[in-house]
Amino acid sequence: MPWHCLGLPPPTDRRYLTNRMVNDHASARAFLRRSSESLRDAAKELDDHLGFQRFLAPLTRQEGPPLPSPPTPGGRRR
Repeated sequence: MPWHCLGLPPPTDRRYLTNRMVNDHASARAFLRRSSESLRDAAKELDDHLGFQRFLAPLTRQEGPPLPSPPTPGGRRR
C-alpha cells in the first residue's frame, strides 16, 4: 500500500520531521543541561554563603541584651 493511502507524509517529509525532532530534542537537552549547571552553581554559592553566615554568627553574637543607645545632646528633659 503506498504511503499516501495510509495518510502518511511523503518519505522526504518524514525524514525532515525526524531530523527536526532529533534537532529539537538535542537543543532541549542542551538547554536543560545549561540550566541545571547554572542552578547547581547557584545552590553551591548559596550553601557557601549560608555556611559562612553560620560560621560568623557565634563570633558576632553579643553576651546578654544589647546596650541602650547613648543619650543624644539636646534630647528631651523632664
